[in-house]
Amino acid sequence: MNELLNIIVSLPSLDGQAGGTAVRAALEKQRKNREIRLQEITPRVTISWALALTCAVGHLAHFVHAHIPVAPSVGAVLNIAHSAPLNAALSLYALAGI
Repeated sequence: MNELLNIIVSLPSLDGQAGGTAVRAALEKQRKNREIRLQEITPRVTISWALALTCAVGHLAHFVHAHIPVAPSVGAVLNIAHSAPLNAALSLYALAGI
């Protein structure tokens, strides 16, 4: 990849100057656009992973509550983790795309 970039940068442009300046400017613009997109996408990806983790914890809590005897106080917390209202709220939050 670097060899190809070096070849492109060393090519002369139409006005007789080295084409490196135009290519560097285009690459810099592309890099800045990529950084802007990454800054816009990062919160969405973070929220998506948090929702997926919450669902996974809910499924794990359901499994633990169903198959492993636990203390009553722990059972109450596990019931909340896989309750229908919590799952509905998370689903609405995900659908809203906030």
